[in-house]
Amino acid sequence: MTKQKPINEIKVANVRATIWANPLEDGRVIFNVGFSRLFKDVDGWHDATSFRRNELLFIAQAAEKAFHWIIDQQKNEQLHPTDEE
Repeated sequence: MTKQKPINEIKVANVRATIWANPLEDGRVIFNVGFSRLFKDVDGWHDATSFRRNELLFIAQAAEKAFHWIIDQQKNEQLHPTDEE
């Protein structure tokens, strides 16, 4: 079993929006977005899912960019539907 990878990642400052594509049986794709904060300590780079006050606006910006990216993907799918059935 191969591990699924995100379809896109959007970074704003130290906040990352990770976008996952989940295909449905009827051919549609549902997108989910997760948010994490990147930080570095003596052991290297890590992810956290809690945010400081000053990072909340970065989440909002990353969310807006993720929203528009997903909308663009859905528009492209409507213009160029797959032939798979």
